[in-house]
Amino acid sequence: MVKKKTIKISPEQWDKYEKQYKGLMYRITQLISGDFVVANPEDSYSELCLAAIDSINGFHRKTGEHFDEMWENPLFHKYTKTCLWHSKNNRGKKISKKIPMLKKTFSMDHRHVDSQVYKEDTHSDLYFDDVRGNLGYNESRALDVILESNRLLTSGGRVNVMALSRELDVSWAKAKKLVSSISRVLGSDL
Repeated sequence: MVKKKTIKISPEQWDKYEKQYKGLMYRITQLISGDFVVANPEDSYSELCLAAIDSINGFHRKTGEHFDEMWENPLFHKYTKTCLWHSKNNRGKKISKKIPMLKKTFSMDHRHVDSQVYKEDTHSDLYFDDVRGNLGYNESRALDVILESNRLLTSGGRVNVMALSRELDVSWAKAKKLVSSISRVLGSDL
């Protein structure tokens, strides 16, 4: 029996698949990234749809089963979920590689910007100047150190607490407390 490399899926079959996995796929798109510029939900969902189609074709290549047969096979459901999560992890790795570049950018709501022009060297301080009023001296100092050195970030874009504690010459627990405090004020996980 010669196996086809790809199978055709009818719109009804795709609707059946999407009805079953739509919730999971939307949840995965939420977990991919919080940065709308790098990974907006529509693009992430589209990539997951492609991964879903690849999982259907991949399972067909492995088993030779057609869609209706594989839908009844519990291994297919495990396989397709694995493919969707794997797609999320691959996309997350690609986004993580962009974090050092994104660290130097500043996102702004352009509807509220008037004709005022900001100097290039001050654009990243616009938001943090407003936030500094809510930070104590130690938190503000820690924020400066974090912003000035991308060595203090992990490959996932999180703050390396041990490196920060060494840089500030404080204990790990104190550095962790500073990071938590800054995160709370910024409203973002560090």
